[in-house]
Amino acid sequence: ESGNDCAEALAEHVAGSNEAFAKLMNDKAKELGALDTNFKNPSGLHEEGHLTTAYDLALIMRAASQNEDYVRISRTDSHKYVNHPFSDGSEKWATNRNQLFNEYSPYFYQYAYTGKNGYTPESNHTYTASALKDGQLLVTALLNATDKDNFYTNIGPLFNYGFDNFETIK
Repeated sequence: ESGNDCAEALAEHVAGSNEAFAKLMNDKAKELGALDTNFKNPSGLHEEGHLTTAYDLALIMRAASQNEDYVRISRTDSHKYVNHPFSDGSEKWATNRNQLFNEYSPYFYQYAYTGKNGYTPESNHTYTASALKDGQLLVTALLNATDKDNFYTNIGPLFNYGFDNFETIK
């Protein structure tokens, strides 16, 4: 669902191996100030020693939210793959399941800017997102939710609280 196979294929293309790409990820994390993060693989799937914190995820999401390519991809509703290498010739669709962007979802959030959810049995549901309102960017990371409704229910009010009670100081 999250395209973990794609993450691994890109890692091998860019760095030659998942391990070499994880090193690049760790270097970038440290550059961003995410000092309590240690990546072991490009997919985020559970692996001994693969860990992060909500604070570090928020730092990484803040940087991702400033990357135009990431923002465009994160906000894409769906994409049709034609003649992809693993295809039998049929069309294959990838659909964005981020409920904050779906205007028909009860969790739609008009200021949602980017987001990435995840799930493993070891970490439960995780979600990091950004919201943009009147030029102010807020970022949050929610970890260890027992079900995905927990973060979708809480993220809008959390962002609203931030927008209502804080301002950007330059």
